[in-house]
Amino acid sequence: MTTPVPLPVAQWADVAIVGAGLCGLALARVLTARGLRVQVLEARSRLGGRVLTAHCEATDQHLDLGPTWYWPETEPRIVALLAELDLSSFNQHDPGDALWLTDPSRAPERHLHAGGVHAGARRIQGGAARLVEALASALPPDTVRLDAEVKSLRDRGSCIEISLQTSDEQAEFSIRDHGAGAPDYALPQIFDRFYSLPRPATGRKSTGLGLALVREVARLHGGEASFENHPEGGGLARIRLPKH
Repeated sequence: MTTPVPLPVAQWADVAIVGAGLCGLALARVLTARGLRVQVLEARSRLGGRVLTAHCEATDQHLDLGPTWYWPETEPRIVALLAELDLSSFNQHDPGDALWLTDPSRAPERHLHAGGVHAGARRIQGGAARLVEALASALPPDTVRLDAEVKSLRDRGSCIEISLQTSDEQAEFSIRDHGAGAPDYALPQIFDRFYSLPRPATGRKSTGLGLALVREVARLHGGEASFENHPEGGGLARIRLPKH
C-alpha cells in the first residue's frame, strides 16, 4: 500500500477532496486517471473513513467493523470496481436462521428464511479495508495527506467561510455568509419552531423548522447551536459538540 506523505503548504492541486474514505479515494482515482492533480485531505491518522477492518489473530478472520456487505444486483459499480482492482469476494454465510424480537415483553421468535436473511449479500476477501488499500495504492504517492484537519474553506467569489476549531473537550463548527444577516428583532426567536423570515427575493416564508431541528440535534448530542450577525456583515452560525 502506498504510504501517504506530508506535503509542503505551497503544493497546488486541480481538485481538493476532503476525506479519505471510500468515496473520496474512488473519486481521486478517477480524476488522477484523467490527468488532474488531486489532493486528498484526511483529518484522521488512517484511511477509510467508516470502513474499518480488524484482524483476529485467534481465528485468522478479518472482521469488518463498518460497512460489511454489498449486493451485486443493486451495486454494480462496486462489482466493477472490485474487478478493476482484482479483488475477490465470497458469499456471506447465511443459513436463513434469525431471531425476531417484535414484542419486548416476549421471548424472541425464531424464523427460517429459505433464501437467507441477507438475500445474496457478498463480502470482500480480507475485509472491506482491502478495497480502501487498493484504491490508495492506485494513487500517486503524494496524493493523500493524513492528519490534515481542514480548518477553513474560503470561496474567493461569493464567499461562504467554513471553519472547524477543536479543543480537548469540544469541536466547534462555524459557518459565515456575506449576505444581509438577520434583523435584530429576529435573533431571540430564530431557533423557535415554525418561526420564519420572508425571503428577500420572493417575500415567501419557509416552514421554520430547519434551524429548530439543527439546535435539537445539537442538544441531543450534548452540544448547542447559535446564530448571530457578524460585525463585518452577514450571518454567523455556530454548532458546538462534545468530542467524547
